[in-house]
Amino acid sequence: MATLDDPSTWPQWGIPDAQTIKMIEEEDVRVFPPVGLDSLPKLREAWSETIGNDAAEVLQAAGSEVVSDEIHVPLRDGTTSRTLLFKPSAKPADGSALVVLIHGGGFLIGTPEMEVPACVNAVKAYGCVCLSVGYRLAPESKYPTPYEDCWDVLQWTRSHAAELGADLSKGFVLGGTSAGGRMTGTLALWARDSNMQPPLTGLYLNATSLAYADAIPGPYRHLYRSHVEAEAREGRRAQKSKDTFEKALDPDIHSEVWNPLGWPTDHHGLPRTYLQVCGTDYHRDEALIFERILRLEHQIDTRVDVYPGMPHVFWFKFRNHPACKLFYKDTVAGLGWLLHLA
Repeated sequence: MATLDDPSTWPQWGIPDAQTIKMIEEEDVRVFPPVGLDSLPKLREAWSETIGNDAAEVLQAAGSEVVSDEIHVPLRDGTTSRTLLFKPSAKPADGSALVVLIHGGGFLIGTPEMEVPACVNAVKAYGCVCLSVGYRLAPESKYPTPYEDCWDVLQWTRSHAAELGADLSKGFVLGGTSAGGRMTGTLALWARDSNMQPPLTGLYLNATSLAYADAIPGPYRHLYRSHVEAEAREGRRAQKSKDTFEKALDPDIHSEVWNPLGWPTDHHGLPRTYLQVCGTDYHRDEALIFERILRLEHQIDTRVDVYPGMPHVFWFKFRNHPACKLFYKDTVAGLGWLLHLA
């Protein structure tokens, strides 16, 4: 059985799940269309509609328990970030913690609606205030614009928490999915290095990438096998998709900003961290190595849920898979653990 403490067993999590294979054969799967920059506008439109419908279902199910709003947060260049705000309809007597989430989409697609389930479920469970952050996408906006947008929103949020109905002394959690998780890793280190006050009290990293292969710290590089597994399993498709996203964003792949796993001033002083990891994800081992560094080198509290055999962001692609219910349950429990409420 695979365990966190025995990296030699991690490849066991990468054995493809039989149910997902069956669902693909039966076409019971919602997949991203092939990404080509010429078809990007149509892809974004279709994806926004799909995710918007998903978000509407979640909000409808929440009924009157959750109040939602759309706010436009000012950015450094005079533009704004379209950000979604969720609050409990009945404010807790002892105040509300703040959770800030950043959506994924490879920096090319995606909307704040993608994090609506996590936001709404956390508000219902813990009475917190939750934001889902919007940021500008590539190729229209190149690196590091998405990072700067999210940093600006984080700083604005910190300064306006009371207006949003949050009390940061109750908790201040930052998290993200996929590309949003990659930015979360960097933003958390920016916050630590700038002595941001109040400090973050928790990090949530979901199906995230944290470094390119050559930026993995030397002592851990031999543990990074998930990308090799993915390429062996999928041929050039995995690498081709990764190359497409990176070409559009045009990041400095050697910079510390792009590689928070290899941050030059290490990872001391980061807050407790919750990770959700997909077993067949190209980036699986980046998250597992990061957890190992936090826990073993810096004695930082960590919590990890791994989904054996499941592909990257499977809850979007395989909505009818039994693992999706577990994923959403784990997300709420993990956020509660970050807030010291579960």
